[in-house]
Amino acid sequence: MHLRPRNAVLSGVLLLVLTIATLFFLPAEYGVRSYITSVGSSRSSSRPETSSQHEELFSTALPETYRHLLPGLKLPKQLQQYPSLHNRLHAFLSRPIRSHQDATSINEKKCPRELSDRLVNPDQLNGDGGFWREEVTEETIRNKRVEMVNYLVEVLKRGDDIVWNFAQDEFQHRMQEAEIFADANPDIAKRAPISRKGSRGFVSAAGNSDTTQRLLTLLRILRRHYKVDLPFEVWTFPAELSTSSREYVELTEELGATVHEAQGLAKDPGAWKNFQIKGLAITSSSFKELIYLDSDNIPLRDPTHLFESQRYTDNGRAAFWPDLSKDHVDNAIWRIIGDECDLDNWTFESGQIVIDKAGNDGLNLAALHLAAYMQADHDFWFHMCGGDKDTFRWAFRALDIPFAVSPMWAVPLGQRNGYDNGRFCGHTVLQYDLETIPGEEEPRPLFVHS
Repeated sequence: MHLRPRNAVLSGVLLLVLTIATLFFLPAEYGVRSYITSVGSSRSSSRPETSSQHEELFSTALPETYRHLLPGLKLPKQLQQYPSLHNRLHAFLSRPIRSHQDATSINEKKCPRELSDRLVNPDQLNGDGGFWREEVTEETIRNKRVEMVNYLVEVLKRGDDIVWNFAQDEFQHRMQEAEIFADANPDIAKRAPISRKGSRGFVSAAGNSDTTQRLLTLLRILRRHYKVDLPFEVWTFPAELSTSSREYVELTEELGATVHEAQGLAKDPGAWKNFQIKGLAITSSSFKELIYLDSDNIPLRDPTHLFESQRYTDNGRAAFWPDLSKDHVDNAIWRIIGDECDLDNWTFESGQIVIDKAGNDGLNLAALHLAAYMQADHDFWFHMCGGDKDTFRWAFRALDIPFAVSPMWAVPLGQRNGYDNGRFCGHTVLQYDLETIPGEEEPRPLFVHS
């Protein structure tokens, strides 16, 4: 469109006014700074008003056994701004608390010991069985449940959301418009950068020599062979990956990843592996919806179609994959979460996760925070989970919110050991797609996880 000089000037003035107006009305938590200092803004703005229908539950006392931990037998008042989360946490703390002896008589009816002994990871049973039976008392259960609640309150106090902030979704379109306006005026663009919160992307954790080399291989395959252009965030322990290293340069400049340090975490020098970074990496990532991949997990094709899987979208927008074992009848996690044992479901294998933090009406974010708490308190929780993997499952179960699981069992890959009479030696897990292609009988293999 051609404009006369007068019309061009008017159009320019109008564009500038619209830009300033748009930026002015976008709150600071969306990364857009207005020219007039806002008063009383908060990063944590996903706060629905308390409705009268929830007042009865807010005033309902928790079981008497919590009195020494929660004076007044009420959840912290900060949680009342999230009625749905408050109600689910109240229900969680109200679940039965049983001793190991009392739970055994109940759990063995659904989980016969002989069968449970064969389905559990034997290393976990041998290494942690005594801890389950002797160290996890009824008082331990009460303490850990309340710690989970208090952790969410601490997240709130540091200014982060514990339920997804739907206001940022409502403003996303306006942010995109503001970006167009700001790009038209370099001075505005410089002073008012536009956030891209709410996007999709990939997340992984790496940093030491082995994980970084594996991650480079993963990214080369995604970028160069599958032509995946979604952003990719790499999370490391503090000071783990030098910005001057060749690996850092390739990750950031050649493969288009961004590298972040997970603050507040430290490696356990005596641990076989340091699993505790995964939950914090996912909750801290800038993406609303993401695919998490372990550094040693290679997709067999572009996995971004998982975002559109009906199994994923119909089940809380959270999808996980099974591991090769099941929880033992003695595992104290049944008592901590307040469940009865069952052998219907496999444990999780968290080398790949697809999740929308806004799923389950925003409660997926709360579940991820709980998983991050369990991983941070790994000296306790990993006795039940054998690593980070099942912290996600139990966090979702604590809040009683749905999630999807791959319809196919995990399959071990390996080779015959010629020095041991051809005995099969498994070293890799093969995971399958969430959906079956029309005309085929089962989902195709999708991930090869070493």
